[in-house]
Amino acid sequence: MNQKFELTRLASSKFDSNRMALRAQIVLLAAQGLQSEDIGEQLGFGRVQVTRWR
Repeated sequence: MNQKFELTRLASSKFDSNRMALRAQIVLLAAQGLQSEDIGEQLGFGRVQVTRWR
């Protein structure tokens, strides 16, 4: 299965864990070229937490 498709499915899923959905969102935003600080601002987390999950 296409990785981007699977990450998008996880990011928007209401049935998978919130933690997994958040991680999928982080990976998708990073793939778009966003920096950890920008991703953190969009998702409401600090840069350190985003960097750890990336």
